[in-house]
Amino acid sequence: MVRLFLASSTKQEGSFESFYAWFGVDRTEPVASYRELIYGYDAMDDERRLETENLVDKLLTQDEMEALHDYLLHTRGLELYIMEVPVPVDFDQFHFPEFEGSYTVYDLWKHDESALPFPVRAFCTLEPLPEGLEEELAPQD
Repeated sequence: MVRLFLASSTKQEGSFESFYAWFGVDRTEPVASYRELIYGYDAMDDERRLETENLVDKLLTQDEMEALHDYLLHTRGLELYIMEVPVPVDFDQFHFPEFEGSYTVYDLWKHDESALPFPVRAFCTLEPLPEGLEEELAPQD
């Protein structure tokens, strides 16, 4: 059975911390049968099926997650935080991360076409670090 994952990264930039939530995009076909990937698929109406198909298509496969991990670590110095999503995915129990405030969409394949053999998108937030944390994280003399 196929394994599916959510992946994220964080990066400190001055007095701000960036959060990146990474997703697969533009799949032309599912990585396995939607009936296998989505809990209760046959009982869903057409609208709910389409919604859950779009969501499951954003999850990364194990090969994609490992390739993304290696790429981000070696080219950007970003560690990838990984969460396996149980298959079949029960979308009544599982929810994608929600973003409060503003965020930016970063399409990795548009910035480095040779980066990975599949398109990846990140939703990025930039938040101020909590009061005093910047000083704690600063290099010590």
